[in-house]
Amino acid sequence: MQDKIIIEDEEVAIELTEAQKYTICKKYWAHTAFSLDDKKALRDKALANDSSDNAQNVKKVLDWSLPEAALKERLWEEIMDESSGASLMEIRLKIQGFWQRHMQPELMAPYFEKYYASIKRVVDTRDREFAEILMNGMSPAFNAREQDETAFNELLSRCTDENHFFTLFLKK
Repeated sequence: MQDKIIIEDEEVAIELTEAQKYTICKKYWAHTAFSLDDKKALRDKALANDSSDNAQNVKKVLDWSLPEAALKERLWEEIMDESSGASLMEIRLKIQGFWQRHMQPELMAPYFEKYYASIKRVVDTRDREFAEILMNGMSPAFNAREQDETAFNELLSRCTDENHFFTLFLKK
């Protein structure tokens, strides 16, 4: 990648930062309109001379963000697996790759109900850091549908501690 932006054959005097390159790659990979070969070509060009930890993490997210139903199901199982031994960083990266609400809304829809069905158990049985990563990283609240409000209110009705982090999250 030449780190340049060209619009209508005219170079714009702006250079991309590493973070911007990463964001472009992630959006491109998650999108359904591009072929896997095109995605690999962009990744290889954009990250060719970048061996940083950030670039390695981006590569993982790219692989986990592909618009494939079977991949989403596998990732859901891995994220929810209490015995996986995955680090919190790996869980964050998997969630980042999995949760493509803007690029893959049709693939995310089946996981809204799964989220509601499992989030209270996660809060009750997993450590707070994991629960917060899952709560914030995979919440379907962005939909603002009536059924989302109903689901959050139902979860809130089962909370007894007004100051518990989960209660505060639900109220927010």
